[in-house]
Amino acid sequence: MSQLCQSCHGGSISLPQAAHKLCKRVPSHFYTLQLLQRNYQIAKKAHTIYAFGTLEKDAKRVKGGTGWTVQLALDQGKEVYLFDIPSQTWYRSENHYYVSDDSVCLVTGSKFLPWGPKPPTLHQSSAAVGSQDLDQKTREEIKALFNRTLRLPENIEQLRVELKNFHL
Repeated sequence: MSQLCQSCHGGSISLPQAAHKLCKRVPSHFYTLQLLQRNYQIAKKAHTIYAFGTLEKDAKRVKGGTGWTVQLALDQGKEVYLFDIPSQTWYRSENHYYVSDDSVCLVTGSKFLPWGPKPPTLHQSSAAVGSQDLDQKTREEIKALFNRTLRLPENIEQLRVELKNFHL
């Protein structure tokens, strides 16, 4: 494991573990490792992740760089919602646990299941992650996610106080 990898993860096996589950290798390029360090910190600090990306056919992984952040969050036991861009559908991660065939250890895994009938709302300490290249419908869904949350009746009064105290 590289020095950067050890220092940003406190010596843990987060990146190799995520790489294994994503069927990828831990990158060796410094810039890419810096991006993964950022992604790890995002996943570590958020309670819930809202990802905008492409779900793999096995419904266990997300493609591309967004997939790293999602996997790092899942490995930390975080709740993850995924907006699958091709299908324009929300999914939610579901964790499962089982004892390995040799009965030596507990194995964890996750799978994404369709979420509905209502789309999700943000939770306290949320992070939104995804591709920089988004189509218009996905951009509209990101706005709708924030609007659904901020317009909840229990949030309106708090929003008014925050706006009143906000000075430019």
